[in-house]
Amino acid sequence: MMVGCVSHEPDGAEPKPLASLDDACRDGDIAITGNDLLAQLQLPYEVALGLESGSQTSLTLHAAYRGGEILCYPRWHDTAASLSMHVELLFVTADGTFREVMNALLSQPIGTQATLDGWLSIDAMQGTFTPERPASSVEVQGTFAGPATSGSVIWALWSDGELYDEGRVGRWATP
Repeated sequence: MMVGCVSHEPDGAEPKPLASLDDACRDGDIAITGNDLLAQLQLPYEVALGLESGSQTSLTLHAAYRGGEILCYPRWHDTAASLSMHVELLFVTADGTFREVMNALLSQPIGTQATLDGWLSIDAMQGTFTPERPASSVEVQGTFAGPATSGSVIWALWSDGELYDEGRVGRWATP
């Protein structure tokens, strides 16, 4: 079951829905399609996740597009046009700390690397992770450029729609 959704819309830019993974989002002479964006991910990624506790575990990252809107955000002042879509993110560690499937936003400003941002309610988590302080969600943030990836896992406590507290759980990077 996918839970959670994040949105990172550029301020002031009205998105244009694209009809398929083959439709192009353009910024001048440069274009990117949904298929181009998915190709940035060379899945699955097998990396070491260094936890803030000092331990390390093997992490598998996999993402799949399961349908839904593909949005092209036009250039806005100095911000390049970008493409975004929701994907299903599998985030699993060898030690069982994380065994999660979550909804994540995959996006790429034209001319840069792809980013992935997903979150999951603490109550919906399947792994053994327990935050040291009260938390309402875990967020996974990463960048991807072919075989290279880096990112982090963060716990967060939200209250009345405002971020109250947060802390890093761990981070990964390809060598």
